[in-house]
Amino acid sequence: MNVLLGFAPFAVFAVLGHVLSLMPALFAAAAVSAVIIVHDLLRKTTPKLLEIGSMVLFGGLGLYALLFEPRWLVLEVRLFVDIGLLIIVAASIVVGRPFTLAYARERTPQRVWNQPALLKTSRAISMAWLAAIAMLVIADVVMVYVTVVPLKVGVVMSVLAILWAVRFTRRKIATARAISSDSMANG
Repeated sequence: MNVLLGFAPFAVFAVLGHVLSLMPALFAAAAVSAVIIVHDLLRKTTPKLLEIGSMVLFGGLGLYALLFEPRWLVLEVRLFVDIGLLIIVAASIVVGRPFTLAYARERTPQRVWNQPALLKTSRAISMAWLAAIAMLVIADVVMVYVTVVPLKVGVVMSVLAILWAVRFTRRKIATARAISSDSMANG
């Protein structure tokens, strides 16, 4: 499955958080995560850290909101979500299993799964996403706590960070494929 699909619950939350109230948006994002996990299980592939983490994150926040009825603003919850995502991605890198590695393995032959080049590429892509998510957290902090800055500044920061990470991911994958093809042709 595509790594960008792993971020679908976050997109669902971002959209529904502005259209509906927070609790339905949180539970909808958790449900999208659960659907992706079930899809993986039906395909007999291992559910990925990003989907499991997002289901726990959104489900946990939704359950907390249901039980305690906090008076959260959308931007505050977005900050919580982005910090949770930052922790998930950072933890995957720290333990030496970048979250993108599982997606890469789905798209590559098993004979290359343990090659250093695949791990290096996955680490680079995960680091790029970590940087983009860190920028989202900074944008969220600005939007929540620095009220003199117009909201559109934070929104633009967020959009640019995501677009950069998507572009970096696509470029890095294309480069890795080209190098792999060249080495196989010359090998």
